[in-house]
Amino acid sequence: MDAIDYAGKKVRNLEDNAAFDSFEDEKAVVACILYQLPDTAPLRQAAEIVRPEQFSDQRLRIIYRALLQMDDSSQSMDFLTLKDTLRQNQQYEMAGGDDFLRRIGDALPETFVIEFPAERVAGKARLREADDLLKAQQIAIRNPQGKKPNARIRHISEVFDKLADSLPASGGGQGFRKAEDLMLSLMQDVREKQETGKSGITGVPTGFSDLDAILSGLHKTDLIVIGARPGVGKTTFGMNIAANAALNPEVTKPVLFFSLEMPGSQIVSRLLSSVGSVDQSMLRGCNPDDEGWIRMKAAWERFGRDNPGKLWINDDQDKSPAGIRSAIRRFIQKNGDISLIVVDYLQHMRIPGYPAASRPQEVAECSGALKAMAVEFDVPVLALAQLNRDVAKRGGKSSPAKPGLADLRDSGAIEQDADVVMFIHRDTDNPQNSQKAEILIRKHRHGPLGEVTMACMQEYCRFEQTCRQEVPPEKPWYRKENSE
Repeated sequence: MDAIDYAGKKVRNLEDNAAFDSFEDEKAVVACILYQLPDTAPLRQAAEIVRPEQFSDQRLRIIYRALLQMDDSSQSMDFLTLKDTLRQNQQYEMAGGDDFLRRIGDALPETFVIEFPAERVAGKARLREADDLLKAQQIAIRNPQGKKPNARIRHISEVFDKLADSLPASGGGQGFRKAEDLMLSLMQDVREKQETGKSGITGVPTGFSDLDAILSGLHKTDLIVIGARPGVGKTTFGMNIAANAALNPEVTKPVLFFSLEMPGSQIVSRLLSSVGSVDQSMLRGCNPDDEGWIRMKAAWERFGRDNPGKLWINDDQDKSPAGIRSAIRRFIQKNGDISLIVVDYLQHMRIPGYPAASRPQEVAECSGALKAMAVEFDVPVLALAQLNRDVAKRGGKSSPAKPGLADLRDSGAIEQDADVVMFIHRDTDNPQNSQKAEILIRKHRHGPLGEVTMACMQEYCRFEQTCRQEVPPEKPWYRKENSE
């Protein structure tokens, strides 16, 4: 026997009622709102939890939507206005008419707390949506329409990732809190870090002291973008930061490096060269001398013996945000929490089904997805990015132009989503000056901008910090007037 909803539409078998039926809770929500009119507080509280389309009963869905319409248009919130609104919408009979509107008060809960039935309505609606998705995917699996098995499985994962992303946040914000309470909590945290010697760098260290002096490390929930022209060294720089973090004894959780451009073997070749100071030409030619073998072994021991499982490299062909997110979730389920995510590089990410003409919008969604990952996994996400060709056309051979925020390729959303944007600037056309590198911090949501001078040791795939110039700190504003 089948159940029929009040719109006359066949929905589900009756044995599914326990899991999906929310009719009594829907009546309780609407009754609670009607009973307390003209007070709109219950209606607005319900509106933050449940949407009209999440009501399974057509009559209650129509009434709830009409109440929201009345509130949005600042109409009088009373029973007569509700009837007039339903008639104007030509939905009075569909909403059950006089008989149903009179009887709905019978569903009033013992207490006027609307939050609990509203949450149950929304929860049951999400279960129905998940059930519908499962059934649709079962049909798709049995009718592949030319899709390979891996592609079908990946599509199912993306569908349910989107459903999971639509769930309300749990345990995130805590509503309104007094500013003085938040200040006190922050001051206590600062005091604790100062007393334990952890002041200065409060995020994941990059391994470059001048850069950390400006950024205070890479912070949780931040999206950090490093932009550069091809061949300038963005992969090398991103890999250096990942390796420095993984080899830092204070960073106890693993670092994940997603290589979307080159295979893991090439990343590892650069890693061995960087950490072991092994000339890249030896590795490429497979002819290291005895000293080279000693250095490679020492580099391996720093990871395999001293810091096992601290750096993981993923070179899968799934370059979609959903694929990357799924890989991270699987890793965390198996290995525990992580400290840093590095993605090389942003413009290599793809969303299945996007036409080529919509590339800027596709990159914008990928950028937003990386920021969402930083928040979801509570870690910094470091994304490397390509620049437009226009930056190479500016300036001259003797003085190449320095890149800026407008040079980020394909989408201005990258600049908007990022908490920190840095650029690598090198004069690669001048052999005598090609080792000099500048890290230009052009956006820093939490602190100052700046420039850091480094040396790019190409033969070792390594950036090195040059001699730091100490600058006396400026006196705080509250001490200036007493300084004379």
